[in-house]
Amino acid sequence: MFAATPEEEVALIEMTCLRAGTDLAAFSDNQVARGLQYIFYNTHSDTVYSICRDGVALDRRISAVLAIRTLYTDCFARRCNPVLSHAGAAVGADNPLNIVCYMLWDMSPLGLWNKTVTQVMNFALDLRHPACVESALHGLGHRVDMDTTAVEAIDRYIKSGPPANLISYAWAARKGVIN
Repeated sequence: MFAATPEEEVALIEMTCLRAGTDLAAFSDNQVARGLQYIFYNTHSDTVYSICRDGVALDRRISAVLAIRTLYTDCFARRCNPVLSHAGAAVGADNPLNIVCYMLWDMSPLGLWNKTVTQVMNFALDLRHPACVESALHGLGHRVDMDTTAVEAIDRYIKSGPPANLISYAWAARKGVIN
């Protein structure tokens, strides 16, 4: 068992995300998926809760959440299969990173934390990688009832003329009806 203070956990989460393109390169997709599940999925550990704890400086916690943008660009966009996972469409199921990417905001309490996560999701909408966009829409779909900027981000995405395989999912997310 790894023991760290909440401050150390926040710093480690941030550095893992910021260095995902280099530090995780030596590991298989399965190993990276398992590590990210440990960090972000509250069913695997309580590590991610350190970002939600008031005992850690807010600017440090926000910085760690914003570092997830780099996790998207340097890990998910490079390593996930360019396929969708919702509605049983898990064509990318042979790559466990696809499911981690898709469920990132479901399995983590961060999806409900504060508006900083909406900024990260909005960022992921612009990546043009189907798995990253789907992940962002999935997370935003959970936030539409509590954060008007989530609705605005989805509206902007819909107006951008997304591919047909994502437009219906975007509309579902807009209504908060995601799976």
